[in-house]
Formats: sequence, structure tokens, C-alpha cells
Amino acid sequence: MNAVARGMLAISCFVFVGSLMLMFMVERGTAEFYVTVISLGVSLIAVAGATLVARWTIQRPNFKEEQR
Repeated sequence: MNAVARGMLAISCFVFVGSLMLMFMVERGTAEFYVTVISLGVSLIAVAGATLVARWTIQRPNFKEEQR
């Protein structure tokens, strides 16, 4: 896995889990609640992006050349 994708995945998972736990502790309708919701959404998008980048950059063996 690419080191940049791994770092982005680790940071975005940390923010995602932290904001998910804060969702139940913060009062609805306050500014803190909206910041938590926005950080939850952004981190979810970052997790998906890092996962896609990691999947696309994985080096897979070429089985067609090994059969020759």
C-alpha cells in the first residue's frame, strides 16, 4: 500500500471515529454539533478516497507472463 494512502487512511479513520463518538455527546443545534457532522462527512469521504487509492496502487503479479 502506498505510504501516502496509508497515512491518509489512518488520520481519516481517527477523525471519523472521534467525530462519531462526539455525535452522541454534543447537543443538537449547536455549532459544535455542525462541526462534528461536517468532520464526520469529510472524514468518511477521505476514508473512501484513501481506500480507492490503495486498491488502485496495489501491485498484482502478472500471471500471464508466468505461464509462458
